[in-house]
Amino acid sequence: MRQHEKDSLTELELETLRPGDHVLVLTQQTAYYRLVLRSGAEAELTTNRSDRPSGIVTINGCTFGASSSIKPGHLFCGGNLEFRPNDTRTVYTTTEIRAIQVIQRTSEQLA
Repeated sequence: MRQHEKDSLTELELETLRPGDHVLVLTQQTAYYRLVLRSGAEAELTTNRSDRPSGIVTINGCTFGASSSIKPGHLFCGGNLEFRPNDTRTVYTTTEIRAIQVIQRTSEQLA
């Protein structure tokens, strides 16, 4: 099985992801690892910290610093990942994103 790994990105458009693509988002305090499930916005989220939410989430996009302005469907360095666990109405916003990395599954892996 081959995987294609891109260099660290400065911005990621979620709709470019396919089911099975892996995304690693490193913030100032946490590593968020997600596996895209059904669409660019719904994902299974795990982190390197047990005190952070995990499980099936909806990725809203990225906010601009401390403002409530959001760029839906995008993640970018310098912004803050905003997501909502599907079993709650609570919306979480991370600290500033420092790095984004994508590992794309090949069509061979999907067969």
